[in-house]
Amino acid sequence: MSARYAPTLSFSGHRGPIYALAQGLNGGSFLSGSGDGLVVEWHEDRPQLGALLVNVGQAVFALGVMRQAGLLFIGTEGGGLHVVDLVSRKEIHLFEVHKKGVFRIVELPGERMACAGGDGTLSVWGSVGTEREKVQGGRLKEEERPGRPDGPSGLPLSPSTSPLSPSFARIALQRQIPLCEEKLRDIALSADGGSIAVACGDGTVRVLESTLFNELFTLSAHAGGSTSVAWHPGKPALVSGGKDGHIRLWRSDDAFTPSLAFPAHRGSIYTIAFSEEGHLCATTSRDKTAKLWDASTFDALARLDRPLGGHTHSVNAAIWSCGALITAGDDKRILLWRGSHT
Repeated sequence: MSARYAPTLSFSGHRGPIYALAQGLNGGSFLSGSGDGLVVEWHEDRPQLGALLVNVGQAVFALGVMRQAGLLFIGTEGGGLHVVDLVSRKEIHLFEVHKKGVFRIVELPGERMACAGGDGTLSVWGSVGTEREKVQGGRLKEEERPGRPDGPSGLPLSPSTSPLSPSFARIALQRQIPLCEEKLRDIALSADGGSIAVACGDGTVRVLESTLFNELFTLSAHAGGSTSVAWHPGKPALVSGGKDGHIRLWRSDDAFTPSLAFPAHRGSIYTIAFSEEGHLCATTSRDKTAKLWDASTFDALARLDRPLGGHTHSVNAAIWSCGALITAGDDKRILLWRGSHT
C-alpha cells in the first residue's frame, strides 16, 4: 500500500509555536494551544475564522477535554493547569501542583483526567460535583481575570454564541504520583480503559493500571528519553517513540516483550496517532516531518514535509478528524492533510 497526501487547508493566526491539538466537542471542530498563550477553536469549514477561548498568559503545552462534563484542561509551560467550561467559555479553576510544564493531558474512565508533568509526577484529577457560583478548588480566577482578550494579530475571531451554563463540574486533585526524576512526556489509555502507558524522560515507558495506578511493567525503551506512546487499535501492542527517533512495538499479550524496532525519524518523535479506522499511523517529529505508516506492518507510506507544502520547522502535534490528518508545528501553522491510498 502507498499513500499520497497533501495539505488542503491551512489554519493560521497564532503568534507562537503550536504545541497542542485536541478534538472539539462538536464534529469538525478542534482546539489548538500555542506558545502565545492562546487556546483557539477552529472549524474545518471555516479555516480562516478561529474562536479565541482563553489566553492563559503562558505557553500552552497540552490540551485535554473531559467530554461528559464539557470541560477543557490546559497545561502550561510553568506547570499550571487551567480548567475552562466549554459551554460558558469561562475559566473556572487554576491549579498549580506541577513544578514544571504539563506535557500531556488524557481523559480516563470515571470523569478523571491524567496529566504528565515535567517534574516527573503524574497527577490525576476528578469531578466531585457541580457548583453554580465561584469555585473554591485550586484557585478560581473568574472575578480576577480580565474580560475576553483581543485575538492575535491576523486572526479573525468568531463571536461566541454559546449560552452560559447554569452549573459546572468542580474538579479536585485525587493523586499525584512520582514516577521518575525526568519529564513525563506522554500518556496513552488502553482501549479497555484498564491501563495507561507513560513515556518518561529517563528512557522508560511505564505501564500502570488505571484505578489505583500500581506499576505493572517498566520497559527500557529509548536512549535519551521516551517522548510518545500509543496503544495499537488493531493488535495487542503498545507503540512508543523517543528522542532516538525510533519506533518500538511491545507485545501487550506477552508481558510487553519487544516485537519490532526501527528508525522512523531523525529527531525526537512527539506524536504517535492512529487513524479512526485503525489502518494508518501518523508520527510527528522534531526533524520537521510528519510520516504515515501502514498500521499493520509499519511500512512507510508517505513523508509529509516541506516540499509537499508541509511544515518548515518541528512538527509538534497531530490528531485525526473525519479521515483527515491535522498537524501543528513550530512554524505557527496548522495543516489539514487529505489523501488517497493505493
